[in-house]
Amino acid sequence: MALYFWELGSNAVASALGACLLLRVLARLESEAEEGARRKDLAAKFEGLGVGPSSLPSHHLSTRFSTSDINPLPPPDLFGECYRSCEERAARLLLRRCPFWGGATCLQLAMQADARAFFAQDGVQSLLTQKWWGEMDSTTPIGALVLAFFCPPLIYTNLITFRKSDEEPTQKDLAFDTDRGLNGEGPVRPAEPPEKALPGSGAPGPGPCRTPLRRRLHLYLADTWNQCDLVALTCFLLGVGCRLTPGLYDLGRTVLCLDFMVFTLRLLHIFTVNKQLGPKIVIVNKMMKDVFFFLFFLGVWLVAYGVATEGLLRPQDQDLPKILRRVFYRPYLQIFGQIPQEDMDVALMEHVNCSAKQGFWARPSGAQAGACVSLYANWLVVLLLVIFLLVANIVLVNLLIAMFSYTFGKVQGNSDLYWKAQRYSLIREFHSRPALAPPLIIISHVRLLLRRFRRHRASLPSSPDLPHFRVHLPKEAERSLLTWESVQKENFLLARVRDKRESDSERLKRTSQKVDTALKQLRQIREYEQRLKGLEQEVQHCSRVLGWVAEALSRSPLLPPGGPSPPTPPGPRD
Repeated sequence: MALYFWELGSNAVASALGACLLLRVLARLESEAEEGARRKDLAAKFEGLGVGPSSLPSHHLSTRFSTSDINPLPPPDLFGECYRSCEERAARLLLRRCPFWGGATCLQLAMQADARAFFAQDGVQSLLTQKWWGEMDSTTPIGALVLAFFCPPLIYTNLITFRKSDEEPTQKDLAFDTDRGLNGEGPVRPAEPPEKALPGSGAPGPGPCRTPLRRRLHLYLADTWNQCDLVALTCFLLGVGCRLTPGLYDLGRTVLCLDFMVFTLRLLHIFTVNKQLGPKIVIVNKMMKDVFFFLFFLGVWLVAYGVATEGLLRPQDQDLPKILRRVFYRPYLQIFGQIPQEDMDVALMEHVNCSAKQGFWARPSGAQAGACVSLYANWLVVLLLVIFLLVANIVLVNLLIAMFSYTFGKVQGNSDLYWKAQRYSLIREFHSRPALAPPLIIISHVRLLLRRFRRHRASLPSSPDLPHFRVHLPKEAERSLLTWESVQKENFLLARVRDKRESDSERLKRTSQKVDTALKQLRQIREYEQRLKGLEQEVQHCSRVLGWVAEALSRSPLLPPGGPSPPTPPGPRD
């Protein structure tokens, strides 16, 4: 029923992404695993309606829909159909506010629904590339950009190539120039009041009044890079405070050294926009999860070995810092080949009674007084060392390599999808931030404050009503855009029907239907033949009976002799 209404309704791309978002949220809230899996499958089906990736199973809509009907051919995609028809309208379709979804755009719905395949579309990536380059042409050489970076006046020369817009000024005014809308600099005019968000839709509202501060903070902290920023800034403030406090200078230096590491690692985020480095960063991020699982196994084995050997070698030692160092740190170094044999093998030690306790003891060479080693069961310590190195260096390390290989093979095919989704977040983040770097960033903040004050004095919508990556179209332009989208949707549905009709499964189905019809006709022919054979047998039987009756009557004395004359054959007509 939902597919049928989607086929008849408008806002096809936004509705498909919104349905995908709702179904995935309901799947997470569903307690029954079977029902949750069914909703996830339906969410993937709606994602395929708006995207149509070859990795998603394709099903027919409305009355032609079947849960077991999978199209092996790469299905057509609705947004791809729109992008092939008109790139500029497809860009406006992505950035248009959808009133039925709380004023959210298709890009926001796709991000909330985790529809990575949607961001992998050529139209979306083309828009992101355009916004990343700004007014510059994407074919500008890297050397020219580097020279302009170190010498900004070169921007006003022909060194930097800027792209030319094909739109006329009137067309820009009518269509609200996508670039200016993306920069939050749309036409200064009263905007229509945004509609209220649907309850439970999960779509982010455009204004702070509808988005509670707690939810905004939760969304901000949901990003790992934002958490990294908070840690870096907190460590920086803490380090500066310690440096300015008498007696805490060394602590401040330590905190700032760690903070420098965090800031340096934060630079990796900028490289995710690169086509070559971006997917590799995604793979490294996935491999870090494997490292944590490996450290769990390694930690269990390391603690087991460290405690056992320390208890056998130094049962009377009470120096806790040294005990912890020998239990955790020394076995970790042994994995990399640093094996202190003179501290573990009693054959290399001086056998002296260096302890007041009863037993046999030995003193390691160069060890401090009191660090005596027990001679009892020292062979077991050597055996445990051999087993530990065997398991740690061979079994666990090869397990880590196998996990990395599996993760690389699994993520390599989908890393492009992950990267393109992260690329949208990165470009939107940098696009929404001021262009000037600290300390000149104060100029951008003053400019934004003055603009906000001017809008407030003129009773115009504030900046949240014209955020980044969102445009507000007039009614006439929006109606024209929706009509064009409906036409593309009809072409999309016709293409799906045609592809299914020409697919191998449909051909096999039609062939099987023809074979079934032919078999049915053959069965009918066999039935007719059997009936004819039965009639022939009955006629033969009747002929024999009539012959027997005629012969009996001819021999009977009751009938006159001679019998009837034979019939005269018919002659030719005149």
